[in-house]
Amino acid sequence: MDNKTARDVVLKTRNDAILTIAYNINKMVFLPKVEDDFNFRADNKLRLIAHILRNEFKSGHYVDEKFIEENKLTLKKEQYPMIFEYLRETDEETGSKSYRYFKKYNIEQLNEKDKVEELLKDKEEIKRKKYNLRKVNLEEFFNENKLDLLNKILFIGILRIITGKDINLGYKYEKEERELIINIAQEKPEIIRKMFIETDIFVNRYLYENELKEE
Repeated sequence: MDNKTARDVVLKTRNDAILTIAYNINKMVFLPKVEDDFNFRADNKLRLIAHILRNEFKSGHYVDEKFIEENKLTLKKEQYPMIFEYLRETDEETGSKSYRYFKKYNIEQLNEKDKVEELLKDKEEIKRKKYNLRKVNLEEFFNENKLDLLNKILFIGILRIITGKDINLGYKYEKEERELIINIAQEKPEIIRKMFIETDIFVNRYLYENELKEE
């Protein structure tokens, strides 16, 4: 894969994802749990959330092209993948890295959704940790860390895809404020990306500090 092409794909689809989140910012509280170990960078969480919001998926199950090919599955017409980006070292001596990506699809994009659900049952279930997600605890964390409205909404969205818990503290943007977020996403998407990455760090810290240990 030509690196320039890969880089162009990664950056364009990332900015598209940022714009999708801006348009759907008030729907973050309806995101489903995603079946993954979340051992990946914030940019891919951003893409994942945008892909679900854009398509209004109810399922959080994703599979890659290899899984689709091995199990002889087929895509519905006009289905667009989630681009999962990563950096790969291209020069052993200098340590230079370049963008690469692969494609993942939500199982709702497949013709054989029921078959896929059966196949996924055989996979080892990801054991979920438990956390203190009570409203008072979350709001105390938000106040202590001076999180603004966008941080809070993104925080709840990330928590939902990780935990699958019904967390809705009533945060939302009014029409004029939402239009401002959309304008920023169109003109300076890097600002929204920076806030998403910052929020993801806060989420990771919150989960680390508020894990409910088994007796």
